[in-house]
Amino acid sequence: MSESRNEALKISKGDYVVFIDADDFVGEDYIKNLIPKNNEDFVYSGYKNVKNNIVTEEIAYKKININPFKCSKDFGFFWDKTNICFVLGACYKKDIIKKNNIKFDASINIGEDVIFNIEYLKYCNSVCVTENTDYFHCDNEKSLVHKYYDCREKVEEKISKLIENNMNRPNYRCRWFHWHIALDHYLLWYKKGIKDSKLRLRKCFRNQYFKETIKYIRKYGSLDEKIETYMMNIYLYKHKNIMLKFIKLLSK
Repeated sequence: MSESRNEALKISKGDYVVFIDADDFVGEDYIKNLIPKNNEDFVYSGYKNVKNNIVTEEIAYKKININPFKCSKDFGFFWDKTNICFVLGACYKKDIIKKNNIKFDASINIGEDVIFNIEYLKYCNSVCVTENTDYFHCDNEKSLVHKYYDCREKVEEKISKLIENNMNRPNYRCRWFHWHIALDHYLLWYKKGIKDSKLRLRKCFRNQYFKETIKYIRKYGSLDEKIETYMMNIYLYKHKNIMLKFIKLLSK
């Protein structure tokens, strides 16, 4: 995927770049609505998840314009409002990509979208978020998203650290978010019988970089999150989902 996208960036012509995955489709006015109206460097929109030709979820954002955009100052706010994990629903300026030699990391099969976005935003002077959701992301069980990755912990840690570098400060909420992505990934495959996943799960659970977020969550997190910090070992057991539901029920 990354190699194909990098090759496409080399041969692409025009002022803007938009990515549409082969399994997905877009609305009739998708490109029209996504192209910058006021010469913004980056335009980002929401999307709809589709399974068996039925829309199962809509991810919509409130309209945001940040001009001038200063990455060290505004990145945290922008991230919190959008959580830009994908290149779908986004419009990029070709000259910014070319001038700064921005590429997808071909050495990984997960997380490459968000790493690309983080790198791109370093060179943006203005960004815009639209309320449009006319990108349709189709859930394909054979896609790379549904595969097991023994490197998930390392990738999520890398992404979290890149985000913190852009913010010039620790972001424990971000660490908590990416820690759970890795934990849930290993837990899912542990339940499916992948033996290696239990070892990875234990290692991820003990990751000191991620564990540093516990003090923050115990002070600023929601009640169910606070309770969870005292029961994080539930990830090492098969009844994790039941126990988390019980924790959230207690916090109401």
